[in-house]
Amino acid sequence: WIRQRVGIRCPHCHPHKYPYMNRNGQVHHPRERGSVYYPTTIASIYNATMNLLQRHLHSCSSVPHDIMARYAELKADDARSGTSKKYWVDSAKSLGLIDTPKGIHFSSLRPPPLPSLSQQQFRTVVSS
Repeated sequence: WIRQRVGIRCPHCHPHKYPYMNRNGQVHHPRERGSVYYPTTIASIYNATMNLLQRHLHSCSSVPHDIMARYAELKADDARSGTSKKYWVDSAKSLGLIDTPKGIHFSSLRPPPLPSLSQQQFRTVVSS
């Protein structure tokens, strides 16, 4: 049932679902430590994302330097720090995610609309 669960992963070191052959013809298992999280509820997506960013991103050898530089810029931006956990939950629901006894899954029902950004968040996104 894990294949049906919703999770988050590092798109840099874990871009493929299964092992694949790299350019040298070697089998590559694209998974560094801490590169995948399966939050159990939509309320815990925020924490899982913070774990991925704080515990994995800085040690991931596959993250390009320009991505790390942009991450540092965004992390220093006070406007982004105001994003609430409620916004994360509402965003997950707008994607059709629901809590189940077996973790987060996609619902077959029509999801609600995306939550609105605050004025401060909107200005940050537009100026990026």
